Amino acid sequence: GFTGASEIEQRAAEALATSRHAEAIAQYQASIKLYDDARARRQSQEAAVADLLKRYEAAFEKGDVNALITVTDVSDEDRRRWTQFFKLASDIEAEVATTSLGYEMAGARLGLAVKLRYSNTDRRRVDTRFEKSMRAIERGGRWLLVEG
Repeated sequence: GFTGASEIEQRAAEALATSRHAEAIAQYQASIKLYDDARARRQSQEAAVADLLKRYEAAFEKGDVNALITVTDVSDEDRRRWTQFFKLASDIEAEVATTSLGYEMAGARLGLAVKLRYSNTDRRRVDTRFEKSMRAIERGGRWLLVEG
């Protein structure tokens, strides 16, 4: 990752400072490759997380617990709660916003603010909001939001 590339770049600078030019060149070339790899991995993560959040939001708007569990690691209890909610709510509008975001080698840590606006069984509009700390991870070739 970026840390490894930075460490190699530092070694290259030390080699250059002591006139070990061939070593410095090799170290700089190695650090450039690591930076490029880390940048590509980060771009891939950013795209995957953005897509995951869109699918998370869409699952709420569809009122579809099965769509929700394809993007989140939902407990049986939460699945029952969301199933009941989706039976009682209609015309759901969702907005998922990140309140914090930090990328890691294995994914990302996210703070999410979820706003839901829906019609209840009396056809009255209800606005609700909740916040969650989540991690976006890749599991079995697909990205998921998990508690944490």
